[in-house]
Amino acid sequence: MNKKSLLLVIVLLAGVLAACSPAATPTAQGPAPVTSAQLVNIVWKWADMTETAPAHQSVNPQPDNYTITFLTDGTVNIKADCNNVGGTYTLTSTSLTIKTGPSTLAFCGDQSQDTIYLAALAKVNAGSVQGNRLILQFANGGGQMGFNNGGAAPK
Repeated sequence: MNKKSLLLVIVLLAGVLAACSPAATPTAQGPAPVTSAQLVNIVWKWADMTETAPAHQSVNPQPDNYTITFLTDGTVNIKADCNNVGGTYTLTSTSLTIKTGPSTLAFCGDQSQDTIYLAALAKVNAGSVQGNRLILQFANGGGQMGFNNGGAAPK
């Protein structure tokens, strides 16, 4: 599949995903911030991303390869394609930030989105859970990442 065809498939998938995803329940101040009980010990699978500058939407065709699991001790386990990454997170009543730490450094191939994924996680400053979806917002209205609930984290 050439790059133009792949791009077309990604754009079409983004449209389908947007049309099929449940609408958030609007409130006067937007969705409620995520709580620890909603966030921890779940494998969240990266599904999509929207950025505002430059304007860009994408769908991740391999959500099983890009996951994040928030643990009760304030750490995160991140799968970024063929690499495993540790890190920490800070959750307050109004914000959520993620700081990546030690990582394996394997080359995952030219088609990998590992560096894009990790760079996007570093931009997160808030989050909300809407049904079975985790929405991580970027600072300054810069966009968001959408994750699907992949079930309970292995023990």
